[in-house]
Amino acid sequence: MPNVCLFPDKDSFINEINPDTNYGTHPGLYVDTIYTGAEKTGKHRSLLTFTIPAEVAVAEVYKGIINLGYGASVNGGVSVTFHRLVQTWTEAGVTWNKRDGTNNWTGAGGAYDSVIKQTTTTPATGGFNWWNVDITGLVTDAITNRSRVLDILIKLDDEAPGVDTQVTAVSKDYTTIPQYRPFLNIIRPPFGLPMEV
Repeated sequence: MPNVCLFPDKDSFINEINPDTNYGTHPGLYVDTIYTGAEKTGKHRSLLTFTIPAEVAVAEVYKGIINLGYGASVNGGVSVTFHRLVQTWTEAGVTWNKRDGTNNWTGAGGAYDSVIKQTTTTPATGGFNWWNVDITGLVTDAITNRSRVLDILIKLDDEAPGVDTQVTAVSKDYTTIPQYRPFLNIIRPPFGLPMEV
């Protein structure tokens, strides 16, 4: 069976510094905490949604890898988690405070699941490259329990690290080098045999 490559239906980042500003068409995705001197001045989290097609059966999923093209990593190599979002959102309306321009998140900064998640580390260095994260558990959960809708929120685990800590990736709206836009690769084993990646 062939692998399935999916681009996000929607993506955005949300910004604690400007909690009512929408960035749905921005070319970047940010996961960070920013400081001015010793004072923390805000943080960003990123959101993505993918719809997994009916042709992909949960039993066929060998790996689900999200691929983010990133251009900067400041104080990299720190823990970050890809959480399942628990509320729906709109790309044109999402902000730190609102999920769709009208309705509040149940908690500012996005309502997310603390159990269904994947923890990894941020890239260690900058320069355009790929940040590839195995989110197989999130993919299979979306197929089995979420009507094939995979909603993700990405955040630093320590959002008060004491120094600027940031990953800057590109969104689906990035046009300068379009091949760096995010995608989800669902790897299915050929003929029922496991495939090494």
